[in-house]
Amino acid sequence: AYSYSAFPVHISRLTYGQKRLFSRIAEEEEKKKRLVFLGSPGVAAKVLEALVVASRESEMFKIVACVSQPPAAKGRKKIVQKSETHIVAEELEIKSILTPASARDDDFLNTLRHLKPDLCITAAYGQFLPQKFLEIPEYGTW
Repeated sequence: AYSYSAFPVHISRLTYGQKRLFSRIAEEEEKKKRLVFLGSPGVAAKVLEALVVASRESEMFKIVACVSQPPAAKGRKKIVQKSETHIVAEELEIKSILTPASARDDDFLNTLRHLKPDLCITAAYGQFLPQKFLEIPEYGTW
């Protein structure tokens, strides 16, 4: 299990603009908005943690998937390891964790369409996002 007390991040730590966006989106429809997070290194993992905490404290959005770089050989011994964001997503029990070799992959794009995200948030994902990807979320990709 994952301890949230180690990362005391609240929705109040989001910027004014982020709060306004999420509030406006939530007002348009009474349901939680579907968010997909894209990131790979440790800094992105911290953003994911903050978003998960905020989603659990708020009725504005829920994280439906996390997209990260596929496992890669790291270190001197070239041991294949998952990205830090992938590991954190597993600890946070995010149900759908995607690791496409390319953001242009048709299977990945179809899976993303099936998830029907309202918004995608990126933080150091590490791949170019094609126009086909950017057209999927209703409120865009940040």
